[in-house]
Amino acid sequence: MMHHFSCIVIARSAVIGENCTIHQGVTIGRVTAGKHAGVPTLADHVVAFAGAKIIGNITLGSHAVVGANAVVIRDIPDNCVAVGVPAKVVSEDSSKCFEGMWRTVYDFD
Repeated sequence: MMHHFSCIVIARSAVIGENCTIHQGVTIGRVTAGKHAGVPTLADHVVAFAGAKIIGNITLGSHAVVGANAVVIRDIPDNCVAVGVPAKVVSEDSSKCFEGMWRTVYDFD
């Protein structure tokens, strides 16, 4: 799902699971050399908020949440929330991000 589709960049061979939500200005990009050369894999039900950059051969686990303008260059485990530059896990319970009406908007079951 793309709520606001403008300025989204996704590397051609990136893998994106079911029911992921990608907001405006998100980049899911390739790294061409070095330890993390390759493209990201997003598992099911990942949400990337506006301006997030997810780059390189990394994996975002199921129900992972990436905060606005975060730069993700390392794996993010299932059910975690990552924010910052570079992104760091700040919560291991992403369900708190989707309480009330947000649960319906993001279809997290």
